[in-house]
Amino acid sequence: ALKLIRNDEMSNENSQYAKQISELVDKARAWRDSKEQRLQNRINIEASFDLLVHALHDADLQVRWDAAWLLNRLESERTIEPLLVYVRNPENRNRGGSVRILAKLGGARMRQPLLEMLHDPDANVRSAAMSGLARRGEASAVEPFLQAFQRVLNNEEEDAWMRYEVAMWIRLLSEKLNDKASFASTIEGFEQLKNDGDPLVRKHALRA
Repeated sequence: ALKLIRNDEMSNENSQYAKQISELVDKARAWRDSKEQRLQNRINIEASFDLLVHALHDADLQVRWDAAWLLNRLESERTIEPLLVYVRNPENRNRGGSVRILAKLGGARMRQPLLEMLHDPDANVRSAAMSGLARRGEASAVEPFLQAFQRVLNNEEEDAWMRYEVAMWIRLLSEKLNDKASFASTIEGFEQLKNDGDPLVRKHALRA
């Protein structure tokens, strides 16, 4: 059923890469049972690298999404620049998955792009950016994390899932940096969140 839905969505007559990308996706989903199949799948994707980069700009939204999904699977530094272009287009789907890959691959060069993504309208992108910065213990993320935390306390964060994510990642960043002074202002906030209506938010407040 999913294949039929995808093929229907890919029927955009302006798409240049729909058929080729669809075939690559089908192989990637089928060839993942054994180490040999996964290796062959990687070889197939690497051989189609230039095609996938071009497909990130295809007229069809689904084609762009599938191309990004395939590039994500490579987890290669070659994908950093094209995926950065992809995630910066708010019209593209599933950008959060690509942000997580970029955070994993990019090292220090991804610091500024991730900081910028903390203000993205998509909660998945914001969460992925927070995850990458927190896991690396990025000191420059302290202030924007504190701002995000304050929005949660003020009930200004509209996405319920993101409220939990903010509580989780600010706790991790504080542990990574081991800088109690910078996070002193969160102590009262976490006390407040211990009575939050969301059990996941309460969980991280209790662990903070």
